[in-house]
Amino acid sequence: AGWRQLYGVALLTGIGFTMSLFIGTLAFPAEAYDIDIRIAVLLASVISAACGYLVLCHPMQAHSPAQRNAE
Repeated sequence: AGWRQLYGVALLTGIGFTMSLFIGTLAFPAEAYDIDIRIAVLLASVISAACGYLVLCHPMQAHSPAQRNAE
């Protein structure tokens, strides 16, 4: 495993949202924000999952030394 895989897994760790919902309800005690908190946490989880998927499923293009010298 390389740094790219480590970065992809780090992105995927943002998916867990149970604790985020708990902290959000503590930070904003008014019930008026409950829906906003849930939507924001769900949206952040979807973005994290998409970014993690892109990093892990699309490998970096390996450059040979000849290609690096040509650039």
